[in-house]
Amino acid sequence: MSSVRNEVMDAQNSMVHQSNIVKEILNNIEEAVLIFAANGRLQFYNQAYVNLWKADEVMLQKDPSFAEILETQKVFFNRVSDWEELKKDILNHVFSSTTEAFSLNRSDGLRVECFSALLSNESIMVLMHKSTTA
Repeated sequence: MSSVRNEVMDAQNSMVHQSNIVKEILNNIEEAVLIFAANGRLQFYNQAYVNLWKADEVMLQKDPSFAEILETQKVFFNRVSDWEELKKDILNHVFSSTTEAFSLNRSDGLRVECFSALLSNESIMVLMHKSTTA
């Protein structure tokens, strides 16, 4: 029985180590990253995301939904006449299995290129990076 317990503990330690490596990689890339679990709640974000959107890390640590996160970004789209329509479009792009890259033109002149991908565990990864001005 002790042998099985040791194997389980070794496997758990290996998984934690691999997870830490993935987090370290994602925290050291230029692209902003959000990963949402299959239940639609935030599972991971990186510092590039926090910097790009001036995000509140306390709020992000509460595992918000993508719609809740979008609401915090509304200040970057104050020139948009129909926020609800834009929010709906963004949600459709992110959660569509056929979505290609799309751009968001922020009111501060930044253009943010976005791409979402369905991961093998049914999580959704959203990648974003600054582009030329809008």
